[in-house]
Amino acid sequence: MTSNLYNMKLLFIFFFAISNLVQAQKSLVLWYDKPSGNVWERALPIGNGKIGAMVYGNVAQEILQLNETSVWTGSPNRNDNPDALASLPAIRQLVFEGKQKEAEILAGKTIQSKKSNGQMFQQVGVWVGK
Repeated sequence: MTSNLYNMKLLFIFFFAISNLVQAQKSLVLWYDKPSGNVWERALPIGNGKIGAMVYGNVAQEILQLNETSVWTGSPNRNDNPDALASLPAIRQLVFEGKQKEAEILAGKTIQSKKSNGQMFQQVGVWVGK
């Protein structure tokens, strides 16, 4: 009799766990009420940090815009600021004193690049499917 009760408890726990899993999976569904068109901000990003794509969800035509980490605009350049290291102690001190705005202003002048704030990804290709 006790083994039946034990089996019933295990069965109840199993079904409870399965129902929670199903509920969790339902909350992971993305649902959109209109197609993305060609608008980049409406596309969904996928990738692994090295290669990626933007997926445009359209009913009549699926579009994937592909990119890869080595494909950038422009040429190689240095984005570092030579004043950054010397200003770091002062920025830290301002942060510790609760002077966030002053720290941001100083960081903007001494840590951010004076030439460029980086390059932009360029698309490697576009796949259009029907």
